[in-house]
Parts: sequence; C-alpha cells; structure tokens
Amino acid sequence: AAVSRLSRAGALDKLAAIVAHNAEMLDASLRFCDANGIGCFRIGSSVLPLRTHPKVGYVPHLLPGGRALVRAFRDCGAYAADRGLRVTFHPDQY
Repeated sequence: AAVSRLSRAGALDKLAAIVAHNAEMLDASLRFCDANGIGCFRIGSSVLPLRTHPKVGYVPHLLPGGRALVRAFRDCGAYAADRGLRVTFHPDQY
C-alpha cells in the first residue's frame, strides 16, 4: 500500500533502494555461510519485493541503477558458485 501511494518514479526509487540493500545483505549472508562452513542458503522471494505485483511490479534492470543491481546479484551468484555454496530460491508462503 505504501508503494502504491507514491508516484511511479518515487515507487521505483524506493524499490531500488530496498533491492540494493537486499543485494548487500545477500552478499553478506553468503560470505557468512562460506566463513562458517554452511553449504546451503535459501533465498526468499522477498529479496525482490513486489516484483510481480500487477500494479507496482517492475523489471529489475529497469529500476534506477538497475544495471548495478543486477550486477550485484550476479556477483552473489558467482561468489556462491566459486565457493561451492548451494543456493535455493523459494517463494514466500503467502
């Protein structure tokens, strides 16, 4: 509801900031797993909030700074692959 009350540009800015934070936290989580011998990490779909929402959904690379955001997630994937971490992606229960 909060995002839907913003202008489209404002909503995309807000979502881009959240997605950027989530990419940083994913990187930190993967590094923690690697450092602590945890071989698998489950990523919830909330890492890209409202991505498929019919009214406020978005395409990640079209967000403000989207190319850098996509690169950050790809870097996470490369890190996981390089370290042999198993990464799974699951939708939230709702």
